[in-house]
Amino acid sequence: MGAYNISWTSFDENLKDIIQRLHDTKWLSDVTLISDDLTEFPAHKFILCAGSNKLHQLFSSKIETSRPTLYLKGIHDQQLQAILQYLYMGKANVTEENLQDFLINAKELEIKGLEIKDPLDCLETKYECI
Repeated sequence: MGAYNISWTSFDENLKDIIQRLHDTKWLSDVTLISDDLTEFPAHKFILCAGSNKLHQLFSSKIETSRPTLYLKGIHDQQLQAILQYLYMGKANVTEENLQDFLINAKELEIKGLEIKDPLDCLETKYECI
């Protein structure tokens, strides 16, 4: 008997669309992130774990409640909003004045795809980080 390779040709586009809708509607969110200025951001643990080594480690070992709330000290709402945008959509719009804080916070959270040893290197060399 032969085997068939069955593939969904628009799988990647569909997945991006679903993740975008989850981000926009907060549907099925199972964690709340709170910025340093006390803005709440509903999110999804699986997205956070997929994009952040630090959050993956935190959810895997220390949090036992089904819907945790995490206060992210030192991360202001604009940076947290940009980080979430990056995690959900693979890109984020960050102003030049906020870029350094964004990169520092991304480094602290170990955001995948933004693994820069020194966030200032990105600014000094005009390396495209985003």
